[in-house]
Parts: sequence; C-alpha cells; structure tokens
Amino acid sequence: MIIELDGALYKVLTRHHKKKNRGKPTTVCKLKNLNTDATLEKTFHATDTAKEPDIERGRIKFIYGNRGTFVFSEPDNPGNRFELSESVIGEAQNFLKSNETVEALRHNGKIISITLPVKIDFKVSEAPPNVKGNTQGSTTKDIVLETGAIIKTPMFINKGDIVKVNTETGEYVERVEKGK
Repeated sequence: MIIELDGALYKVLTRHHKKKNRGKPTTVCKLKNLNTDATLEKTFHATDTAKEPDIERGRIKFIYGNRGTFVFSEPDNPGNRFELSESVIGEAQNFLKSNETVEALRHNGKIISITLPVKIDFKVSEAPPNVKGNTQGSTTKDIVLETGAIIKTPMFINKGDIVKVNTETGEYVERVEKGK
C-alpha cells in the first residue's frame, strides 16, 4: 500500500494494530519514503487520515542490469527501452532475472516502484558440497542464485538445482527440479 503524507509518497512496509485497555486504538506503521529511501515509524490514531495517491499499475519487462542502472522495456515493445535507478528498484534487484515481467507502480507518469512476483524459480549457480553426516536435521548452507543473490537453503541443494524463492522475504521455499 502506498500513502501520501506531507507531500511525500510512502510505502507501508508493516503495520501493527494496538489497543490499550482504556486508551484509544492506534496503528503503528513502518513507512519507506519512495523518494529518499528513508524509513520511519508513524503512529496513526483512529481520527488520522492519509491521502491515497493516484497510482497506476502496469507491467514492464526486465532486460539487464549494469552498475546500478537497470534496463526495462514495455512487454509488447522490446525496442522501447528505458532505465531505472537502484533507488527505484530497491531490494528487488537481488531477484531480477532477464526477461522477467514485473509490476510497475507509476505516479504522475513516473515509475516510483516495482513489485516482483511473490515466488520465482532460480537456478543455483554455486553451492558448497554436502558434508557426510550433516544432511539431516535443520542445518542450512548459503548458496548463490543465478542473479548473484545469496540465500540459506537445506543441505541437500546442489549446484544446478532449480529452487523456488519467496522474493518478499528472500527465503528458500522448495526445490523445483534436481540438477543434472
């Protein structure tokens, strides 16, 4: 959810509803400023209001990234390319794959944020070998995905496997396909 406070756009990262015994209920939100990337915690009372900005949602296709610049195109017109900065992409840069279609949020014609699908399949490009006797239980190891992101997975994941990752939390979900 995106709200407008004091003329700036904020993305609501988390919200928690509080009700004290005799006090009025409040909602504590962790907000991220979409212009400066600064985060803040704000408490809203029942009478407080926040303006909902006019946001357009659309699809764009990721082409490639290089040194903090990310090149995208319209899904139907690959020749119409444009660049987005690292500040617009945010943490999503760890899970961007070439030719992946993502949702773009536009405000006044300018892209302010992108949203990845919640779960995406990735090929494991690097994984340390298993240690005999260390493959049971809840032990984990760090692996490198095809995008360069490092995540924790169970010990049985090997190089070449295809794994499903939750892009919101950066956590391993399941092995989709065993590598050859």
